[in-house]
Amino acid sequence: MKKHFGFSSFLVLVFFFLSCTGDQFNENNRVPDVLVNRTINLNFPSGSSLNEPGGNAVFEGGVRGIIVFNLDGTHFAAFDLACPHRSPSLCVQPMEWEPRSLELVCACEGERVAYNALSPFADYQGKTYEMEQYKVIRVSENTLQITNF
Repeated sequence: MKKHFGFSSFLVLVFFFLSCTGDQFNENNRVPDVLVNRTINLNFPSGSSLNEPGGNAVFEGGVRGIIVFNLDGTHFAAFDLACPHRSPSLCVQPMEWEPRSLELVCACEGERVAYNALSPFADYQGKTYEMEQYKVIRVSENTLQITNF
């Protein structure tokens, strides 16, 4: 009986350690889950560009920063600037915003993978990856709340 218990304990420990190694990510997005709860005041200079449809602004938070878009004057979208198809430990630079093409571009390791701000997906090596999107709640006329809960 003692040998059986020892072997079972060993299997449980192996499973536990294997499940805890490396970056945890979902299959189409390698951005790790971090707590995001950011308030943006649209009257402050850092958020004033979000008062106009088509405006955007970048804020600290998330894994590599958060970009917020005013889609149409009423609706907003927010995304993490971490490259979805790369582990953040392998790609330390945030995606770059290219306003003319409405693209967020990941340029890690000499590659160029572009995600469209209106459709946050891109194909890379035969798989489709999705940008990490956060909820945007309009708390008042001049205040947005960015969260992932």
